[in-house]
Amino acid sequence: MPGSKPNRGEPLPPILDRWRLMLLLTISLIVHFAIIKNSAMTARDSIGFVRDAWNYKYPDYSRLAYMKLRPQHPGYPVMIAVVSNFVPGFAEDQQPLKMLRSAQVASALCGILLVFPVFWIARAWASSNVGLVAGLFVTVLPVLARDTSDGLSDGPYLLFVCCSLAFGVKGLRVLASSRWGTAIWFALAGISAGLGYLTRPEGLVLPIVAALVLLACLIGRVAKPLKLLSHFAILFAGFAMCAAPYMLLIG
Repeated sequence: MPGSKPNRGEPLPPILDRWRLMLLLTISLIVHFAIIKNSAMTARDSIGFVRDAWNYKYPDYSRLAYMKLRPQHPGYPVMIAVVSNFVPGFAEDQQPLKMLRSAQVASALCGILLVFPVFWIARAWASSNVGLVAGLFVTVLPVLARDTSDGLSDGPYLLFVCCSLAFGVKGLRVLASSRWGTAIWFALAGISAGLGYLTRPEGLVLPIVAALVLLACLIGRVAKPLKLLSHFAILFAGFAMCAAPYMLLIG
């Protein structure tokens, strides 16, 4: 209505949000590219991830058997193996160096995309300007920028965690709606949590936290009990779809 105030957390107009996101992406791209270009060597832990990626790409025996024996979760090494197919500029005898660079590129891509869920979470909590500030923080903070430009799993893990939180926040915001289609947000939250678990074991905490939040909603009678339980089942199914095969593999 004329003269009415916009809802908190809603962009006005939406085109400004696109410009904010473009600004965040540009800054994040510059920061991560500069760090990768000027890094003399990768972190020591990256050697283990690169070795796993090499064995997934060029296996001497069954990939599943190797995955079962390795202590590291396979999400990030598999990502490195995939990204290495698109990293140019290395000769045939420089494949180990190519895998190291691929580890940095895979982590940096996740660090760049991280601005999206962080922006959306902050916008839902406060406003688009707060989302812009939050995105700048995760982009330019030295430790976070360095770790998401190195051969470490921090970038992919943070991306999946923040995506899961962003989808969960969206699902909670529309939970009182009578439309059952809103359950898609909880499915996406569960899938993102499952991908986070495939990257690092701490991802197992996300569906537990989501279950506690839905339990609080059940106690507070935010929505009908049947709807809450069905959304929890959908979230858990999304998580299990990604995580259960690996859980069964490692026992």
